[in-house]
Amino acid sequence: GTKSAPADGEVESLIQIEVPRMPKNKLLELRQSLTEALELAHAAVDDFDKLIKRMKMLKEQIDHKRSEHPANVEKINFLEWLIDNHFIFLGYRQYDVKHDKKGATVQVHKGASLGILRNEEASSLSKPTPFKKLASNLQAYLQDDDFLIITKGLQKSRVHRYADLDYIGLKQFDKTGAVIAEHRFVGLSTSKAYNAATESIPIVRGKIDQV
Repeated sequence: GTKSAPADGEVESLIQIEVPRMPKNKLLELRQSLTEALELAHAAVDDFDKLIKRMKMLKEQIDHKRSEHPANVEKINFLEWLIDNHFIFLGYRQYDVKHDKKGATVQVHKGASLGILRNEEASSLSKPTPFKKLASNLQAYLQDDDFLIITKGLQKSRVHRYADLDYIGLKQFDKTGAVIAEHRFVGLSTSKAYNAATESIPIVRGKIDQV
């Protein structure tokens, strides 16, 4: 008969995967791919609370400094909307922009990355990179004074569901208005977000009103 789990035990769902016969090198590639996907899933789950905490902290900092402008208030409301179970936070990375007499450089802030972006060495900006060597669109973005960017990432998610990652970027400025860091979050919209009425979504509702 079927035995029930002990009261203090864990109930787990088993997944069985069957693959056709294939060359050994293909099996090794498959194993490597599955291992990487599972490691990313573990990283996202382990750091989920930290990801939410980081977004809340950054939102509060922005709220304190930029809430006097109506357009900024709507952007801050959008961040709050994301936190309210409308976004699956999967990864975070901070990029520092340092300015000196030779010009600006951009580099990953070591030790701050979370979730699926933990592997900082995988970033093309793991080492100081001169600003002028960045792609022209990235240069323009970092020079713009808007603190928020919402766009699609260049990669597909290997966690939760196979879809284009959403990219939420928050810029940090010094007292002179120069960008000194970008805080980058990647993730996916939740079913709650897809089912939300457009007039309830900050930023989006404003664009609809303009139509």
